[in-house]
Amino acid sequence: MEYETHLQKAERLFFMRQPKNFGLDEIDESTFPDEDTRVAFAAFKSTLIEVTRVVQVFYNMAMAATLDTNFVSTYLRTKADSIGTSWEDNESAIHDEARRRSRDAIDSKDHRDALLEAVSKRLISLSESVPELVADTNDAALRQSSVMLWSASESLLREYFRLSVNSQPALAVKLFKYEETKRIWNPRDFSLELIEGVRFDLQKCMGDLLLEINPMISLKAIKAAFLVVANCDEVLTKTLKSTETYNLFALRNLVAHRNGIVDKKFLSESSLTGNVGERITLAPIHFEDMYMAAKAIGLALYEYASRNKEHSSINESNNSG
Repeated sequence: MEYETHLQKAERLFFMRQPKNFGLDEIDESTFPDEDTRVAFAAFKSTLIEVTRVVQVFYNMAMAATLDTNFVSTYLRTKADSIGTSWEDNESAIHDEARRRSRDAIDSKDHRDALLEAVSKRLISLSESVPELVADTNDAALRQSSVMLWSASESLLREYFRLSVNSQPALAVKLFKYEETKRIWNPRDFSLELIEGVRFDLQKCMGDLLLEINPMISLKAIKAAFLVVANCDEVLTKTLKSTETYNLFALRNLVAHRNGIVDKKFLSESSLTGNVGERITLAPIHFEDMYMAAKAIGLALYEYASRNKEHSSINESNNSG
């Protein structure tokens, strides 16, 4: 086996970076005319940012501790350099100079490499000395990230579904008639109690009522629903049917329902690997794959919604009139 550097080992165990394509700048929720859609996309983006911070917490803490140690050393050197100068007794000036030197050092490639090496050593040392606090918690954070990422995706899709059907009640008729959705939303389940719950006013709440009948928490229901709601949009349909989306959904279910214990069904239905009866172990690369799968869902829906926001705005104006 080839020699593994501290940095390579740390990157294999801990999520230590945020690739450029992790950004969510492509999703600009402020362009939507209605507040509910803006809130839905903003919540999705916030969750993806937060889950990244969760899985990066040990790296961030190790980086902060290393920078703090480095700053103390830089400050002491700066303090020594000030002896005999006009700013020897100017504590504020010494502190500012030490901060400037620290920033300049971080900007240099050699120092950045040394900094990452120091952070890596700290992470590995902590994970080996107190594994029950660091290594085990890091593993758990990587697993639980699947739950957070799928929940963000599912919530965005369900909310857009709800808002779309609320503003365009005719979509409900299509959902009751379409071959792939009439099994999910059967007109016979549309009870008097449901209608009574909205005071017999169905004009702006059909989406809410359909989610009462079926909460649309399965990937199968989501894919079928958006064939109608998004009019078989090619990009969104392809994204929801992708292997990456299914892997995220399957992994979320494994963690949420079985605490990550692998079974034969999981192995047969997903492209992920593990040992039956053992808790699945995820690496940072798996988190990247899950994150990009969630981002792809959000971006595909955003692009569809952006093309149709004028239509939504018209419906909203008609309903309010």
